[in-house]
Amino acid sequence: MPRLSEQKGFFPIPIIIIVAALVLGGVAVSTGVINVGLNKSAKPKPAPSGYSQTDYKNKEEGISANLPGSEWTRKDGSGNTLTSFLAPKENSADKFIENITLDVVDLSSKPDTTRREIMELWISNSTKDASDFKVIERIVVTYGGQDGEQVTYTASQDNTSLKGRVVIILFGHKAYIVHYIAETKSFDKYLSGMTNILQSLKFETPKISWQTYKNDQYGYSLQYPKGWVVKDNSGSDKREVLIAAPGNLANALIASTKDDSLKDKASMEKAISARKEFKQTESGFKMGDFKSQTEDKKGGWMMVGEKTIDGKQWAVMERGLVDIYGKVLLEQSGYLLDGGRDYKEAVIQVLDSFKVE
Repeated sequence: MPRLSEQKGFFPIPIIIIVAALVLGGVAVSTGVINVGLNKSAKPKPAPSGYSQTDYKNKEEGISANLPGSEWTRKDGSGNTLTSFLAPKENSADKFIENITLDVVDLSSKPDTTRREIMELWISNSTKDASDFKVIERIVVTYGGQDGEQVTYTASQDNTSLKGRVVIILFGHKAYIVHYIAETKSFDKYLSGMTNILQSLKFETPKISWQTYKNDQYGYSLQYPKGWVVKDNSGSDKREVLIAAPGNLANALIASTKDDSLKDKASMEKAISARKEFKQTESGFKMGDFKSQTEDKKGGWMMVGEKTIDGKQWAVMERGLVDIYGKVLLEQSGYLLDGGRDYKEAVIQVLDSFKVE
């Protein structure tokens, strides 16, 4: 059976890039490329059900916005399209409904992406979608306390002359995209709706919803944020579960195994000492603190430090538990120092929630 000192523990998983499609001025993320362009079907047909005249607030995505105006209606979106605001029809012959959409794209897998880069891709792909696409103004703006890129453009679609404005703001590893599109002749008429939304924008750190992972075989449980991915890497002689944040900017590893050398207090102290020595000499690991305690039948330790993995620095926290019956439980939580600091409190809470029944 593997000894405690041999438990390698914390390791990264490959970055997973989520593929998503957004409608109404749509956005797609594929292999790290963000495509934003004119949507060929940006002509929603209002229906009595599913529409409302209420302000918008989304705690999970950390954003809220007011209704553009009393004459506008709002419809909740799906996927990365959070919500859509629809202007009233100007007359019975009006075939194009001016609209504003609020979209969000998770950039956790590409934390170094800038709003300028996203806007450049938006312009590039919009040019491909509409050959006469033309940027007529590009400026830096500030809304909700956050700087953003704003582009005003003209284009045509199905022989209809269009004018639009898009604002891209980055906050908390997310790109928030507000996109207003109208017939050219109606752009100024409904522009105040776009202005009202932008001026009412509020950003806050998204509220975390927690889930529980429980292992009845080894008698432990812990809590982890909703949206993190659970991956079971168990083998024949051990159980190993990795729970990773989007983009693997943070994760928690729980390893459980059997060590037949653990029979009394002395053997537990020896195993814990071996674990400390192993981490002190581990390549790429810098120990910050190590504390341990043993009783007659059980023992444990807490450790903090930093580890270099594939050239990137991680902050790592570890809790280990052993008993005289040979049980070994190891829980490590960590976050990437470059791009993952927003997960620090969540990582600490994951570690604190680790319980043995």
